[in-house]
Amino acid sequence: MSQPLADLEWVLTSPSLVDDPRALGAVPFDANEVDVEHLEAFMAERGEHRVGRYFEHLMHYWLAHVRKVDVVEVGMQIIDADRRTLGEIDFLYRDEQGELTHCEVAVKFFLHYPNEAGSHFPGPAARDNFERKANQLFDVQLELSQEHVPDVTKRVGIVKGRVFKQVGAPEPADLPDRMNPACLGGAWVSERDVANLDTFGDVGFHFVQKPHWFAPLHDAQIVSRADFLAQLNDHFDGPAYPVMVSLRDSDGTEAERCFVVPNAWPGT
Repeated sequence: MSQPLADLEWVLTSPSLVDDPRALGAVPFDANEVDVEHLEAFMAERGEHRVGRYFEHLMHYWLAHVRKVDVVEVGMQIIDADRRTLGEIDFLYRDEQGELTHCEVAVKFFLHYPNEAGSHFPGPAARDNFERKANQLFDVQLELSQEHVPDVTKRVGIVKGRVFKQVGAPEPADLPDRMNPACLGGAWVSERDVANLDTFGDVGFHFVQKPHWFAPLHDAQIVSRADFLAQLNDHFDGPAYPVMVSLRDSDGTEAERCFVVPNAWPGT
């Protein structure tokens, strides 16, 4: 399967990251109904490296070329009378019943990190967190059309991603409002505790590169534990940012998705 097709399947069939009446969860998807060459050309034309924008392009393709709804606007700027930008609407489209729909989309990754103050679910860039993103999308972004596009009759949020739990740490006692307990998961370790990945057994390692943070890469370069540790050491000699890793069984199947974070995270 081509990587864009595998990524499209992942974003459509994975559960929602949020639990909200307006959130769209997994939807039926038949890969055989997709023109793979057309999808690959569509994505290649946009040449996106950023994970969030890559996700938006996949959602655009799904709406326009899989669902084949009438996409009215993409990235619609909302500007007030004083020419100030108030925000942006990701998609306006007429659904299969002809209803004008405002759709906001996002893909996010959060790590469980119990904190004395603030969120227990920061992102790899710790200034981000689950509550802030969920509240922004459902309480702010989806509300833009209430006043500025009054013809909208339906509002939908599509939020996919994963929540990573620290290897060896207790399960979260409580989840924040709107977090879907059935969302996709993963594991995380700090650089100093990377030996804890031994708990996953005799696995190979693949460093996951942006923007392909969704479905496992089919032609992944899988390295041994020794090579993984050497490359990881080189990585943390440079910019101290988290790295995503795919742990692979002997047949290449993904056993776990993992973040390795700098020892100073989330203080970095």
